[in-house]
Amino acid sequence: MLIFGPVTVKYNGSELGKTYGGVALRLLLSSLAAPTVDGGYFHEEVATGGEGSLNMFEWDEDVTLESSTTLRDWGELVLEADRYKVTMPQAKLMWPANFDFGLNDQRPFSVRFVFKRSTDGTLIKIEEVS
Repeated sequence: MLIFGPVTVKYNGSELGKTYGGVALRLLLSSLAAPTVDGGYFHEEVATGGEGSLNMFEWDEDVTLESSTTLRDWGELVLEADRYKVTMPQAKLMWPANFDFGLNDQRPFSVRFVFKRSTDGTLIKIEEVS
């Protein structure tokens, strides 16, 4: 799977912009461990959710913040590149704490996100597209 190049960010079907510097994603894991009846040992890592940041170069919608930094509440976040697509059915987007503008050059800014398991059990789906 080739995972290079700019990424288009979509939220509930609306295109929000493109990344510059990609996306950072981290799974939140829980460890399950227990002895088994045959004297063995059971151990498994389970992903319960995740978090990350979108290193955005452009944002194609207006932004209005009141007290919460939440840009978009729980909905489908889709990250599309030339050869792959990453879908998180339940994601929340938050505006960055620091945001530079009015500079002589354009700099990327990080939009934070968290994601959780959807009602059908899907946490994240990564697929190659042609």
